[in-house]
Amino acid sequence: MEAATRERQQEPLPANWPIALTGPVAPGQDKLQVLLTAVFLQEEISKRRQAEEKLTAVQERLDALMRLQKDIAGSSDVDTAARFASFRALEVTPAISIAIAFAQDNRMICRASAGSPAPATGTVLDLHEGLLAECVRT
Repeated sequence: MEAATRERQQEPLPANWPIALTGPVAPGQDKLQVLLTAVFLQEEISKRRQAEEKLTAVQERLDALMRLQKDIAGSSDVDTAARFASFRALEVTPAISIAIAFAQDNRMICRASAGSPAPATGTVLDLHEGLLAECVRT
């Protein structure tokens, strides 16, 4: 979907919004009940719009992951694929930095990174400290 078609502008409520949402008050109908119904309907509309916005954001992340998968599949070089993955991962996650490391000779070596702070490519990572050590242990 195009971004412009996905964007929904919040439409202002008309000046007569309770009547616009529920229709005119019929003779014998409680005006307070009509107003409460209108408020309820407005809240439900707002919740639905928020849910649609969240769904759109999830769909955008999934689309980005699909593009990443195609980029990686189209690359025959592991380092190029790792670079693609690291930069795209920043686009689709809330992370501020990404490092991709591979095991080599009982060590972990950073093969690609993006963002800051992130280790430089070629950095030997410590397997005994920090988050990497915890990941290796579990």
